[in-house]
Amino acid sequence: MEEYGQYETCFQGDSWIRSVHVTDSTDADFDLSHCTIDFTMYLDSSVVMTKGIGTGITVTDPTGGVFYITLDPSDTTALLGSYIWEVKITTATSELYTVATGILTVFISRTYSSVLAFINSSSPYEVLDEDDSDFSLSEFDSLYVKADDILQGDDPGLNEVSYDHCLALMVLHLHEMKLGNTGMVSENLGGYSYNRGTPNMTGWLVQYNDIISKAWIWYGTSPEELDGKRADRTMNNMKLDQAEPDYYDGED
Repeated sequence: MEEYGQYETCFQGDSWIRSVHVTDSTDADFDLSHCTIDFTMYLDSSVVMTKGIGTGITVTDPTGGVFYITLDPSDTTALLGSYIWEVKITTATSELYTVATGILTVFISRTYSSVLAFINSSSPYEVLDEDDSDFSLSEFDSLYVKADDILQGDDPGLNEVSYDHCLALMVLHLHEMKLGNTGMVSENLGGYSYNRGTPNMTGWLVQYNDIISKAWIWYGTSPEELDGKRADRTMNNMKLDQAEPDYYDGED
């Protein structure tokens, strides 16, 4: 009677509707006529939202075991990221069952669309809504969440355009890692030719790191909390040995 592990996505400010069909151990419809139904959404271990019958849950076929969960635009406006949800029913005899669980990932519409457009127009890849494609939409959604989590930890205060650009670069880097496209590779970047041999390094990550490191100079301290400037700031995106750059404090 359970529907476990449902993964879905939506945008901030959109409605989200999910149907649930409850059956018993023999696959017969479960009678919900005298049951209470509770929907709970969590961020980590914190409850962020609850719904019940009449406040977001609508039982459309009580004897057939069918009900709907609805999140209104006002519910999703403040959401961002991945949330775990579950639905429990309590019978008239106080029996408690978990009948559905899932993950709902909420995106910012502008950022999601911008990142998707960048990848499709400025990379060798095309994201398609086909599970057997080289870069499927479901894979993009999964990598998008991971990339955004990484970028939030690195972000020194990027503007919207730079944030979307870095997010796209990180998604592409994670995709390349999944394909195994790392290792010693000859590349051209900023007019320089070089070989890179650092494990798990890709050209997309080189560009990502360059934008982030420059942004730390302009928007705040370096990632190492050094109050200085990059000594290689005039080297036009060149990273010859992938070593951490030296910093100086402006004094001779």
